[in-house]
Amino acid sequence: MNEISKESKLVLNAIDLKKEFSDAGKSLQILRCINLEIESGDKIAIVGSSGSGKTTLLQLLGGLDIASSGKILIGGKDLSLLKGNEISNFRNRSIGFIYQFHHLLPEFSAIENVAMPLLIRGDRYKLALDEARNILGKINLLERLYHKPHELSGGERQRIAVARALITRPLLVLADEPTGNLDSKTSSVVFDLMLELNSDMDTALVVVTHDNNIANKMEKVFELKNGILQKITSNN
Repeated sequence: MNEISKESKLVLNAIDLKKEFSDAGKSLQILRCINLEIESGDKIAIVGSSGSGKTTLLQLLGGLDIASSGKILIGGKDLSLLKGNEISNFRNRSIGFIYQFHHLLPEFSAIENVAMPLLIRGDRYKLALDEARNILGKINLLERLYHKPHELSGGERQRIAVARALITRPLLVLADEPTGNLDSKTSSVVFDLMLELNSDMDTALVVVTHDNNIANKMEKVFELKNGILQKITSNN
C-alpha cells in the first residue's frame, strides 16, 4: 500500500512553477507561472508543439528536475523539502513513470521487470512476484511471465512498462508519449489498458501526447504554449 493516504482527493498541487535555462549567457524561460491541481482518478492530457516544454513540465511534476521557482506538493508533501534518498523513495512509492520507450531491463523476465519497483524498496521476492503476476494477469500477459524483453512484441513490452509503473499503486502516473513508438492499432489497445488500470486503482494520470486520439480519451486537456498551461477542454 502507498504510504500516503488517498482520503484527500488532491493528489498534486503545482503552484507558480517557473523553469529557466541559461543559454550563452542569456536566460531562456521555458515555463511561466504554471498552476495545476490534480485529484485522485483525474485523467489529464497535456498537448503542445515540439519544444514547448511538455517533457520539462512532466519532469518537474515527477521530482526528476528542480523548478527555478514555485512549489510542487504531491500527497501534501513538498518535493523541495525531500533530500537525498528521500526523493527517490518517495518517487518509488508515490509516482509511476511511463515513457515512449519501455526501458525494460533486458536481462530480466517480464515478471521480474514488473516486480522491480517493489524489490527496490525492499519487499520480499515472493511477495513482489505474486503482485507482478496479479497485475500481468489483468493485462492478459500471463503466458509471457518468463519471457525476456527481446522475446516480446513492442506492444507487449509497453504493456509491461505500464504494469511496472502501476504495481506500487502510486498516487500519480506520469506518461510521456506512452504509445508514441507503436502503430495506431497497438497504441489504442495499450492506452485503453492504461485507462482501465488507472480507473481500477483510482490513480491520477497525466499524459503528454501529440496524438489527438489519446488526448480525446482523457477527461481534461491542457495546452502548453509560450510557457503557459491553459485548459482547452473538459470532458467530465
